[in-house]
Amino acid sequence: MPRARSTPAAARLAALFLAAALPLIVLGWDRGRGVHDQANYHLPAILRFAEELPRPNLSDYDSATTPGYHLALAAVARLVSSEARVLQLASVAFTLGLLVLLVRGVARRSAGIDPLVLCLPMACSLYVFSSGAWLLPDNAGWLGVLGVLLLALRPRQDGRTLIAAGAVLAALVFVRQIHLWAAAPIWAAALLPPLQEGRGGVGHDSEAPPSPPTPPRPSPEWEGVIRRLFLAVLATLPAFAIVAGFVLLWGGLTPPTFQKKLHGGNPAAPAFILSVAACLGVFFAPMLAGTLRGLWRERRGLVLAAAGAGLVLAAVPETTFSTPHGRYSGLWNLVRALDALDVADRTSPVLLVLAPIGAVLLLALLAAQATRERLVFGAALLGFIAAQAASRDLWQRYTEPFLLMAIPLMAARLPAPSRLARVGPHLLAGALAAVTVASLAMSKPATVIPPDQDPARSVQPAPINAR
Repeated sequence: MPRARSTPAAARLAALFLAAALPLIVLGWDRGRGVHDQANYHLPAILRFAEELPRPNLSDYDSATTPGYHLALAAVARLVSSEARVLQLASVAFTLGLLVLLVRGVARRSAGIDPLVLCLPMACSLYVFSSGAWLLPDNAGWLGVLGVLLLALRPRQDGRTLIAAGAVLAALVFVRQIHLWAAAPIWAAALLPPLQEGRGGVGHDSEAPPSPPTPPRPSPEWEGVIRRLFLAVLATLPAFAIVAGFVLLWGGLTPPTFQKKLHGGNPAAPAFILSVAACLGVFFAPMLAGTLRGLWRERRGLVLAAAGAGLVLAAVPETTFSTPHGRYSGLWNLVRALDALDVADRTSPVLLVLAPIGAVLLLALLAAQATRERLVFGAALLGFIAAQAASRDLWQRYTEPFLLMAIPLMAARLPAPSRLARVGPHLLAGALAAVTVASLAMSKPATVIPPDQDPARSVQPAPINAR
């Protein structure tokens, strides 16, 4: 049944993306951040690797990420064509895989919600669309993240599932090293025995009284927990070895070209991610009405604690707009627009309001999950936040796609919504599509930046040949 529902939904979502992206690829659209990053970083790296195959020099190149995406397209350049449009068409496969897999994952978890309704915002996001139409490794990375999540969510965590999850994680970090955090949901899935669980959660029936989460039966023995966790950690070791190998090769977490620019962390990450979650999650709030009411009646202290934690996370670090500190673009533009209201010139009221809302909405989504799923999603959220906090650049392009995957996957466990509640995801998709169209239309033509004038580089390589 899930496959029967997901196939037409996935086909429609893929067709929607292709209808929007293919004309821009074929016509050679030259505006926007995606075009800029393609011309200045990723296309040069791909073409260089294509020339060096089968022995590419991975010690330094024009991307701050691990080289898996670039090597895959370098093979296309070597075997088929090095023309940019051909490479863009080949790269579209990663985005199609991401959208199709998301629809199928949501359909498999949903009993009464059309998966297309929940997944449509993902295809309309500026950051997903740009990475799909131009040569950016982001969607290849998100495809790996989604694959790991879906494997970790399987009720039966046997040896085959662990091997598959470890292999996907290894491929993922070969594309984007920052996604090593995705080991966390694999470990979390091993904490409970491989038993089928009832849905449980709070507020699955918006009219009936909420029921408490269904505990696993029987309670796991500590010996079993340790054994399963050991096997899960063992399955993720290849991914850690890959990242460690590149750290030794580069002498840091990124290729030398980018090390002076991309260093340090960002303590505003938790508040920012919660704030983006609020902006996206509010469109799913009508679906969460029953769960929110149940939480407020039964576990009001937990709701207040979540809101308080969000408030503290937004109040402690600096959350004002700051280009030198990586706090710019996306939601940060609203922070800048309201900077006259900043508290003590260090705290934005935007995040003070949004972070508690985001924390409560995520709490409600987690409460609607069965026990194992709650552990997996909780570990994924904490791991993702920790990874973003370890990076200086706190951009919405690194946050929004993850939330547009995680929120629909969690919302799929909610009861079938009313027609009015279904309007929310459609409104979100429309808003994201409007942002995408406006951003592409208003952007200036992309230019190739001379290496000695590029602020993203700490080492100046040879001039870029922007073929």
